[in-house]
Amino acid sequence: MDSIDNGFIQSIFQAEKDKKNIKLVDYTVSRKAVGDDNNVSSEVSRLYVNYEKDGKLIKKTYFMKIPSLSPLYSILKRIGIYEKECHMYTTILPEMRRLVQNEDILSPKCYVSSDSTILILEDLRESGYKMINRRAQMDFEHASAAIRTLAEFHALSLKLNETHPEDLNNVKRECFYSPGNNQLIESSYERLLRVVQRTPQIQHLHSKLSQLKDHLFDAIVEKTHPRSNALNVLNHGDYWSNNMLFKKENGAIKIKLVDFQLCRWCSPVVDIMFMFMSSVRFEVFEAKRNELLEIYHDTFTQWLRSLKCQETYSLNELKSDFENAYLVGLNVIAGVLPLVMRKPTDLNLNNALDDEDNVNDDELTRMYGEEKYVAAVTKWMLFYEKNGLIPVV
Repeated sequence: MDSIDNGFIQSIFQAEKDKKNIKLVDYTVSRKAVGDDNNVSSEVSRLYVNYEKDGKLIKKTYFMKIPSLSPLYSILKRIGIYEKECHMYTTILPEMRRLVQNEDILSPKCYVSSDSTILILEDLRESGYKMINRRAQMDFEHASAAIRTLAEFHALSLKLNETHPEDLNNVKRECFYSPGNNQLIESSYERLLRVVQRTPQIQHLHSKLSQLKDHLFDAIVEKTHPRSNALNVLNHGDYWSNNMLFKKENGAIKIKLVDFQLCRWCSPVVDIMFMFMSSVRFEVFEAKRNELLEIYHDTFTQWLRSLKCQETYSLNELKSDFENAYLVGLNVIAGVLPLVMRKPTDLNLNNALDDEDNVNDDELTRMYGEEKYVAAVTKWMLFYEKNGLIPVV
């Protein structure tokens, strides 16, 4: 925080629409903008600024993201997530907004500061946006709004790929599911297998699921990389409820997206499956998944038409791609759903690794043993069995 001084604040003011005659009065920093259980890769703070404009005192709040200095930092920096997110906020998202001449879509506004390691964002709380309860997951109304927002983001990425393909090159690269990074995926899946083995209702699936262990990573790599002769879009890459902020306005739900650190260029169903398996209530998914896919397709198609995109994507293609992506869903159940279902007191993710990148096994065992997670795994595994989604290898 040493770089936050009067010059730093003045550099932020340069991005304000009406920046003339602004006089800084004072500022304070709140280090705990969100709880430890809602944040992994960055330290997030709120910057409270008081300034005078034409003799009137104005109070403004900004949201600051600073790369975490926890043991996770070295891993996350190595795979390039901080540079990717900065490029998304400063280049890609503004260009998407310019495409539709609407400054109020998709994400919070980003302010340029004198310190390039710190992202300064509009504080969405000031305009009424808030997170939902991640453990309760999304009902149909919220899931519908989230899938529409995702379709808009995907469609705008296609148009941007037509008009400014060079700008997307910096964010298309896969930085997580790549050769050499298989340990995390395999260890998460091993923990899922232990849950299956000790849960009476699904113990009979342990042997069949175990056969996938040595094949799952390669399958995920295939799904999360660009396809030849098929539709690819810019995926958000981490599309779960904590990376969405919701606001009810005139009877409709508006959404702003955050955390663009894991964007990738691949099939749109990777994002869709990620959202469904991590953040939509199982009962809603089971009863309404086809309707949600149709909502996505209708919205996506409307955006492609309005943007005059050359690409097309039929509903049958979408549903076929989705049916072929259930291994991605299995990976989400193994590696992401435990984080969603954990109690706030169960795990501080920054304590999951020590200074030498060794896993704190006690912390993770407690998280995977959480009753709510075990109940969710039971439902999902029975669904996979009922629908023949566990492949024989």
